[in-house]
Amino acid sequence: MTESTLHEACHFIFSTERQMVPVLEKCLELAGRHDCLEEVDELVSIHRHVIHDCDELMVVMGVESTTGVVEMTIPNDFATCIIVIHRHFVRVIDDGYIIIDPRASDPGQKSVLERVTGRKAEQMRLLRRIAAKCGISLSDEDDDPSSRRPDRRPEMPERPRERTEYVVQQGDTMFSIARKFGVPLEVLIRANPQVRNPDMIIVGEIIIVPRGPHHEHRPDRDHDHRPEYGRRYVVRQGDTMFLIAQRFAINLSELIAFNPQIEDSNVLVPGQIVLIPTSGGAVG
Repeated sequence: MTESTLHEACHFIFSTERQMVPVLEKCLELAGRHDCLEEVDELVSIHRHVIHDCDELMVVMGVESTTGVVEMTIPNDFATCIIVIHRHFVRVIDDGYIIIDPRASDPGQKSVLERVTGRKAEQMRLLRRIAAKCGISLSDEDDDPSSRRPDRRPEMPERPRERTEYVVQQGDTMFSIARKFGVPLEVLIRANPQVRNPDMIIVGEIIIVPRGPHHEHRPDRDHDHRPEYGRRYVVRQGDTMFLIAQRFAINLSELIAFNPQIEDSNVLVPGQIVLIPTSGGAVG
């Protein structure tokens, strides 16, 4: 990454997070009419900390703060506010935080970046909760072509699309996995439709990580990867079908019936793949 790319990403974070302040305030003003005042209040409260974190991030990354923040038109209805906030948060994660993550090398930089991205992950969870509660559709794609940012890395040749199968580890979240592989968060979520709640992933389950060009990625439809085949789980030492059923909050007999390839359901081998029906949830 060049210094100019680092500076551009940092300035994008700095200006975008501030640009969202009046939109969030408007959203809070309207929230009382939509029975989600508590969630929006928490969203706004977290953002105040994010703004402070951004100031600190600029300092530790050695980038001078910009003074100009482009004002935007503030929507007058609640649903549009939520959609605009979600769109900008996705972009600031993908075009900002994930871009500078490889350059956060010393402990101070890592500490600030982990703190602020942790807050962004919580804000994204709150936005999904608000959208579900209020019946708001959060589009996966930015519908306004004029608002899309140009590719930040035109010098990189386009690679053939491929994918990685990642086994979830203790402490992982969809956000941390996206950061680890440099994949846009919403692309990672779209690539795993079998995970109905992105905030609840289970240690040992398999997550598909798309590689290469992301903007056209769609989940594969091959055997064992179709949404109707559900989630996939890698057996660990000590696992039993009963424990796995409990972990994913499904009926034991349903889990056994869904895995006819396992000849003896009483004998599981570490590394073996168990298919989880789409009806499964997750016990937090």
